Amino acid sequence: MNRVQETRNATTRDAQVRELLSMDFQDELYIPPDKIPPDVEYAWARESIFGQPDLARIPYLSRKGWDPVPAERHPEFVTYQDSRTPTHVKGYIYRRGLVLVERKKEYGAIESKKQDELNMRTMMSVPGLEQYMHDSIMPMKVFAKENSILKTTQRASFGN
Repeated sequence: MNRVQETRNATTRDAQVRELLSMDFQDELYIPPDKIPPDVEYAWARESIFGQPDLARIPYLSRKGWDPVPAERHPEFVTYQDSRTPTHVKGYIYRRGLVLVERKKEYGAIESKKQDELNMRTMMSVPGLEQYMHDSIMPMKVFAKENSILKTTQRASFGN
């Protein structure tokens, strides 16, 4: 191959890559918000890792309010299923070891609140942290104390 051909091949490849990167790419796991019922939230739950079933994951999530989304609700998201598809995910939306699950938004709010409280207790357990809580380098700032639970801002204010 001569220099002209090498340059032409490099230019062609560069043009192909640029064209691909400039496209509006939609991830295969993306679920448009208008397809989600208003009172529930969707998530992808791990069903297997590298083809090995994680049989404890879905029951664990079920105890937290998550249930698999029935395939008949969104037939447009159902991928081809064959004899290799695990039998316990047939009838659900399944992709690459993940199952689409749903739960009431109310449950998500409860879990989020509890996680925020746990995160704050963890932050406050670090010795000497209290002297930095109003420092601009800290990602959280205390703005109220309610029933002995410290409330914080959600956003970081790095250097502002």
